[in-house]
Amino acid sequence: MSEADVLALGYQVARLAPSGEWLAVLPQIFTTALCVGIDKLGLYRTRFCYPCSIDAIVAFAIWDGIGDPPGDWIKQKPENRLNPQWLAAAARELRSKHA
Repeated sequence: MSEADVLALGYQVARLAPSGEWLAVLPQIFTTALCVGIDKLGLYRTRFCYPCSIDAIVAFAIWDGIGDPPGDWIKQKPENRLNPQWLAAAARELRSKHA
């Protein structure tokens, strides 16, 4: 599969990560997804949902595809996992409001 093949599937930008998986950015209704592990059918293994498209594109550009991507992604799907950094920040904010 080539970058052109991935783009033809409807993704905005695509590249092969050092991990060997295809990464690509896909606009969605409410978020922009950084998709990982895209196959020839256009399906992905997982996606990280960013509230702002520029944040997804920046993460796409600098991430090696291993571990969690950088930035303020909200949720990983289909795992339904919230960003651990976001959760930690929310917990700190709640503690400061109730202190």
